[in-house]
Amino acid sequence: MNSLPVRTRALSHALALGPWALDAARDGRPYLFASVVHGPAVVLGQRQRAARVIAWDDRGDTPLYRRATTGTAAYIARAAIVWTLALPRVSTLLDDATPRTLLNRNVRVFLHGLNRAGALAQYFGREWIAVRHRPCALLGFDLTRDGRVLLEMIAGWEGAIALPERLRSPHERALDRWRGTLPVSLAESVNDTWSAEKVAHTAIVAAAERAHQPLATLDGEPDG
Repeated sequence: MNSLPVRTRALSHALALGPWALDAARDGRPYLFASVVHGPAVVLGQRQRAARVIAWDDRGDTPLYRRATTGTAAYIARAAIVWTLALPRVSTLLDDATPRTLLNRNVRVFLHGLNRAGALAQYFGREWIAVRHRPCALLGFDLTRDGRVLLEMIAGWEGAIALPERLRSPHERALDRWRGTLPVSLAESVNDTWSAEKVAHTAIVAAAERAHQPLATLDGEPDG
């Protein structure tokens, strides 16, 4: 499994690693990166219409970004972690993964890492990972015609991933994104000996172990 050192990156750079890794996975190897990013910012899913998600009159100077994967908008209040996993095929890490079970199977490698950090993470078949039974990390994926997979996970470290009420459009306010529960930040879910960088790195190491993949650090940083 190819990786990069965990470091603080501009949000635009962290999101650009997704398409870069997806293209690099043509070489038959998996790629897993983690970036610590800072907000405030809103990260829209690939197919979301901004006008249906954001209350434009109340947006102020909050910047909007769009990621390469589908799914719900994530809010980055202050520090957050973006994990980027690119696979040459759905079953690269876990033999029983299929296009239908893409998230259900491959999310296991992230659960392994978050649990190692003491987060008590679970996945209930939705587009987010729960920590202590509350939404914590948002998932998005893309599947190319030739079978390559991009999976992104965004977890708020300081502040939860849910859009603040002031930023939500009337359409967005009518939706129950979180099944009646309030999202939680990752920092609230682990003890204070953990940093965002340490959790991000631990998740990468644990994911590689769970998938029985040796970790190899790439030389150089892809352009952001």
